[in-house]
Amino acid sequence: MGTNPVWQTLAAWGSLVRVGPVTNLNTAKFTVIAYDPTHFTTAQNDANVILPQISNINIEPLTGNVSFAWSAPAGVTDPGGLSDVVQRSTTMNSDWAAVPGAVITITNGTVSFTDPTPPAEKAFYRVVRP
Repeated sequence: MGTNPVWQTLAAWGSLVRVGPVTNLNTAKFTVIAYDPTHFTTAQNDANVILPQISNINIEPLTGNVSFAWSAPAGVTDPGGLSDVVQRSTTMNSDWAAVPGAVITITNGTVSFTDPTPPAEKAFYRVVRP
């Protein structure tokens, strides 16, 4: 990984892109969801996904709110007991931070997250499960 972001489609790359360097490629797993001002969202990869698996990705056209969901850990029914943390980055370069004003609810074993004030240009989200 370099310090300069490069934005291209997979078709423009022409092949898979290695993200690294990493010491052991067999243990490198991550999931990223991204969006930009045109409200394009990436589909979550289904290979080598670290739990929790993110679903129901949505960007509200009128407000710009970003939302998604994932399964709550077994037995957790209250957001106050949730150890999962949602973080946001605009560069994916050591600027991951908690999302101010985030709304988190748990209903029937599903955690729902909403970012009511996403950055205007772009953002990346991750769910950290300790």
